[in-house]
Amino acid sequence: MTWREEMRPASFRGVGFFVESGDTRQQLFADEHTFPDRDQAERSIAVDRKGQGPTRFVIKAFLAGDDYMERRDALEAALREPRPGRLVHPWRGERTVSIVGEIHTREHKNEGGFCSISFTCVDVSETGLTSGADTEAIADRDLDAFIEETALDFDQVTAVTDVPNAYLEPTTSAWSEATAALEEAHGKLTQALGVVDDYAERVEGFVDDLDAFASAPGAAARALLGAIQAVAELPGEVIGALEDGVAEFLGAGEAVLRAFEDLVTFGADASPLVEVTPNGVAAARFRAATFRLIRQGAWAAGARALLEVPFGSRDEALTTLAESDDVAEDLLTDSEGPGGTSVGGAEVYATLTAARVSLIRHLQAAAAELPEIVTHEPAVTVPALVLAHDLFGDATRAAEIVERNDPPHPGEIPAGTALEVLRD
Repeated sequence: MTWREEMRPASFRGVGFFVESGDTRQQLFADEHTFPDRDQAERSIAVDRKGQGPTRFVIKAFLAGDDYMERRDALEAALREPRPGRLVHPWRGERTVSIVGEIHTREHKNEGGFCSISFTCVDVSETGLTSGADTEAIADRDLDAFIEETALDFDQVTAVTDVPNAYLEPTTSAWSEATAALEEAHGKLTQALGVVDDYAERVEGFVDDLDAFASAPGAAARALLGAIQAVAELPGEVIGALEDGVAEFLGAGEAVLRAFEDLVTFGADASPLVEVTPNGVAAARFRAATFRLIRQGAWAAGARALLEVPFGSRDEALTTLAESDDVAEDLLTDSEGPGGTSVGGAEVYATLTAARVSLIRHLQAAAAELPEIVTHEPAVTVPALVLAHDLFGDATRAAEIVERNDPPHPGEIPAGTALEVLRD
């Protein structure tokens, strides 16, 4: 990953903020003994190391936006709490810190909707975020935060957007199209996994909430997010029920991506609404929020499914990672999304970035433990059983070769055939 991808959205005790600058100060205790009348520098001084002091982070944070006062109060309250708390440092990762010294908040009449908050903290964690961290748990937690902010963003839009029922048709039809796309995603997954699963039972209650959309859009939004999540849980359930010792489920990651590909781009081909009247503007804003909810919810659910599926090779894991990350990048740069000019979704943007980075780290860690795919061309015509014995010393892995390459005649693979095999 590049240094930009390594950066984490800053937060303390779960309260997010932006960082203008962050200084790290590390103290080393030592006594210096100087000796006069010695021309050589290495002979004129001796340093007696006494140990290492604590690491301090000096952070200058800022908050901006119409709701900055609410977030300012939340951050100040978090900083005042006496116990150590979890700091997500943009450049240093996750630390357990105690706040010390002055909390300095600056606001100015010429800087409306903006404040800066400076504070110092001492690292009291035994270790930082190391390679031994539970990357799956971290990604799962960050996805939870992103889904919650996605729902809150929808709530904020609908709370201030008054759309007469006559103008709701574009949005209600989008809900219907989304449910059809979700049912199709469920069908793709069941086919890829080779299982029978009742869609209606899996998303039970979702339709009832949709009926109350006009009066309770927030409840309908959460029901939709829950239904998407329920469908995305299917791969993990199926793979978790397999016999112990199954190391892979070939193509499960690809199946997840293909299942949700229509939902993560939902509404991309929709015709723009006429925004001449106030009602037309409100209807367009409402529908855009719905599209955003569906796209982001689908990516988050698919990403969580990828935490559960095993991969057959390093190449498969990294290819799946690249495709999922492309979708996250599209969401971040979407003009109607959290990074667009029309939406003040700073928290959504921050949590999506955090979830994206956490997923990258998890799949990279998983890939590092997996074998690579290499190409092998047998010198002579050979059965898959013999080839597996020659390559792996294990004839039972012939099924792996056949499944990956699908040769016309497994008992007679022609010489010179380019086969994909795993290199342990």
